[in-house]
Amino acid sequence: MSNVSGVENVDLKDFSGIKEVNFKVGDDERCLKLIFINKSDFILMGISSNEVSKRAIESIANGSSNDLENVDFTSTSKNKACIALSKSEIFKNLASKTYTLIGVNDVNE
Repeated sequence: MSNVSGVENVDLKDFSGIKEVNFKVGDDERCLKLIFINKSDFILMGISSNEVSKRAIESIANGSSNDLENVDFTSTSKNKACIALSKSEIFKNLASKTYTLIGVNDVNE
């Protein structure tokens, strides 16, 4: 992820619902997003590069047993560095998972 040239400064202390944190790659201010979802029992984080992946993360947080393994993470950005990053295996390996930061998300149990 050496192409990341900036991360938006966002306060996550007291948020509810969904919060997006933008990653700048090259000259694209919103190439990638960290998606934080605050539910009553947990806070979930996922990495999104397009609307399809964002909706999949939201669906998982809402109890869907779907996974991100088959999601196309190709960025819709016009920036070549952003697109290349979103197509890399390392990025796909990170983005194809969601991360429970606080609490317990037992959707897959």
